[in-house]
Amino acid sequence: MVNNFKQAWREVFPFGKTSGNSPGTGTNNVPPKNNIVGGTTGKEPGSPKPPEKREDKPYYYKNLSKPKYDETTTTYITRSTIIKGTIKTDSDLKIAGKIEGNVEGRNIAVIGGKIIGDINCTSTEIEDAHIEGNISAVEVIDIGKDNVIVGNISANRGKVAGKVKGDIVIEQDLEIEEEAVILGDITADLLSIKKGAALQGNMIVRRELLSSVDQKVQSSPNRENTDPADS
Repeated sequence: MVNNFKQAWREVFPFGKTSGNSPGTGTNNVPPKNNIVGGTTGKEPGSPKPPEKREDKPYYYKNLSKPKYDETTTTYITRSTIIKGTIKTDSDLKIAGKIEGNVEGRNIAVIGGKIIGDINCTSTEIEDAHIEGNISAVEVIDIGKDNVIVGNISANRGKVAGKVKGDIVIEQDLEIEEEAVILGDITADLLSIKKGAALQGNMIVRRELLSSVDQKVQSSPNRENTDPADS
């Protein structure tokens, strides 16, 4: 009977000579866990490796904000660049270097750095710049507070927060910020001046209205009676 019990025990719980397990553990048929560490990564075999950061993979840049200007359609002049001569371009323009010459563009121009020459473009934004020359924009001109302009300014609409020494002529509305310092005459159809701005010069606002009133005064019949030559 004892022999039958031992035989049944062996049939239910067979022991392998090479398993190295003790009876009753219940892990005889389970292969040992592979604890081998692969290479120098400190990861178990089969675990995914972190992707390598490569510039040719757009995955790393998909969450970044898109630049304001597409490099494929914008002409860049870096801070360390010095150009002597006129610049002409049909693309958007962004300048941070030094230009000794005129700048002519048919689109948006973001001007920084130092410019000695006139600027003509469709619209322009002045950022951290020192400009000695006239600025003309077909549409909008925006002059930030950290700018110095020595020259006349003309545009359809405008906003000034920097320092300007020269006359400003705006066809429609002009906004003058509280940080602005303007030494020169200002002409605009509509004018908004914030408290704190420093101005020195003549101001002409609502030119059409002033012109029509002046014409009425000139043509008034009472003007002839008040003329000193008639007295």
